[in-house]
Amino acid sequence: MRYTLSPALSALLLRPAQRNRGPLGLFFDRFNRAYATYKTAMFGVCRALIRKSAFSLLFLGLVALVAGWFGKTLPTGFLQKRIKGSFMSASNSLRGFDGSHRGCV
Repeated sequence: MRYTLSPALSALLLRPAQRNRGPLGLFFDRFNRAYATYKTAMFGVCRALIRKSAFSLLFLGLVALVAGWFGKTLPTGFLQKRIKGSFMSASNSLRGFDGSHRGCV
């Protein structure tokens, strides 16, 4: 279904806002004022967090570069040559399995 914006409807939408009257108007005025204050505060918080995130990303990049430099320049002599490239693992067998029935099929 298509809707078109007729000149009469656009005139209703574009007319200047009128001041609300009565108790409901008072409620809406206060609500709009509180919402505007909240929106301004939230934009400020978001702006500060975005600035801090940019700083944090730069700091994280610097830490990664320093870690890469340390990994490249520091000696890796803590591991013995025969252990280098090995994969070590520890595992437990099932409960009750003692390995005494090897070779029995």
